[in-house]
Amino acid sequence: MGLIGVWPSDVDAIKRSVDPSMVATDLAVRRCAEVSPAEMAAWGGFYAAWRSFHDEATPWMFGTGAKYDEGLAYRAQLGGWQELLRSKCTIPGPHVSSVEEGAAMSSAIRWGAAAVIAVAVVYGVRTVVR
Repeated sequence: MGLIGVWPSDVDAIKRSVDPSMVATDLAVRRCAEVSPAEMAAWGGFYAAWRSFHDEATPWMFGTGAKYDEGLAYRAQLGGWQELLRSKCTIPGPHVSSVEEGAAMSSAIRWGAAAVIAVAVVYGVRTVVR
C-alpha cells in the first residue's frame, strides 16, 4: 500500500492475496457434510459477493481507497468464516486471519507522513508570503 494513498495496484494485490483462500474455502464448504443448509446459504451469498468484487475492474484512481477497504473487510470476514468452518470441516489452503496485521502501525505511519507534508506546505506558503 502506498505511504499516503491507496493505488490501483494495492487493490489488485489484496484481490490476488485473498482469492486462493476464498476458492479453497469454497471447495471445502461444498464438500463438507457438517455445514448446515443455513450456513451453506450464508457462505454462498458471501462467496458470490466476493466473486463479484474480485471480478469487477479496479478503479483507475478515484475509489481505490474504498475498494481496498472492501478487500480488507472481505479478508477479515473470510478469516471469521474459516475459524467457524474449521471446527466442522477440513479447510485446505492458506489460513486467513480475521485481524489485519500491522494495521495500527500502517495508520500511524500514514498520519505521520501526512503531518510532515502539512507542515512542509505551511512552511512553504509562509516563506512565499514573506
